Amino acid sequence: MTRKEMKTALDSQLIVDYIDTMAEFCVKLNTGGKFDRLSKHLDDLDAEMLKRFILTPEQIKHLRS
Repeated sequence: MTRKEMKTALDSQLIVDYIDTMAEFCVKLNTGGKFDRLSKHLDDLDAEMLKRFILTPEQIKHLRS
């Protein structure tokens, strides 16, 4: 999902994309792959989810630790 698509996506679509991206990010971390693009995408998803009050800053911090 692109940043532009995030703005019009349903909350449920954002959540599913977040889960998929986080799973792929964890796999890349564990296998030594490149994860810069995934990290940036997670940052964008975090910002959008904060904006929509889906997640709080504390929840995002917990998910990222």
